[in-house]
Amino acid sequence: MINLFLALIFNQSIILPENITGRPGSFIQIEAKTDCKVVEWVLLDSGLELFPVNLLANTKTADVTSTTPGVYRLLAYGATGDIPSKPAIVTITIGTPDPQPADKSEIYRRIETLFKADTDAEKITQAKAYAGVFRALAQAAADEKVKTAGELFKIGSIAATNVLTEKQITSIRDEIGGYLNGKLNTEVAHLLTDADRKKCAYEFLTIAKILEALK
Repeated sequence: MINLFLALIFNQSIILPENITGRPGSFIQIEAKTDCKVVEWVLLDSGLELFPVNLLANTKTADVTSTTPGVYRLLAYGATGDIPSKPAIVTITIGTPDPQPADKSEIYRRIETLFKADTDAEKITQAKAYAGVFRALAQAAADEKVKTAGELFKIGSIAATNVLTEKQITSIRDEIGGYLNGKLNTEVAHLLTDADRKKCAYEFLTIAKILEALK
C-alpha cells in the first residue's frame, strides 16, 4: 500500500514550455504535458486574460491573450485522486515589452547630462513629446507596410518636426541620432527584416523610456 501511495506521488507531474511568445490581441495556446486528469491554471500577473478552462473539454490546454505588450506568468497544477502535483510555470511574452530605462547606461548618462545642461524651461515637456515620437516609431517598425529603413526613419523625422522646433533639445536629438546610427542599419534602401524590426522597436522603446524618465 505504501509503495502504491509513493508511486502515485512520483508519477504525477506537469511540464510546461519554459517560454512562449505571441502577438498582442492574439490567442496563445499552452499545452501541459501531464498524467493528471484535470489541470488547474492560475494567472500570476495582471494584464493577461485566461479563457475559462471549465468551458473547455480538455483542461490540459489553456488559451490566453493580452492586448498589452509585456511579460506574464501562468501557473499550472493538477492531481491524480487527492494528491496534488508540483506546480509548473510558463513565461509568456506578448509583443515587444517596454524595456526598463537603462540603469544609468552610457546612453542614459549622456542624454541625462545634456538634459541637465539645457536651460529651456519647457525641456521636460519637449523630452516627453520626443518620447512619443519613438513610441510611434516602435509601432511603425512592426508595420509590414513600412518596407525600408528610409521609410521608417522618414516617419520619425516628420513626427519630430510636428512636435519640436529646430532649436528644441537639439543636443539630445543629435546624441540620440548618433546612438541609433551605431545600433541600427539606417541605409535608406535597406529592406527591413524581422530581426531589424524587432531591434528597431527595442531601441526606440529604450530611448522613449529614457526620455520619459528625465526630470
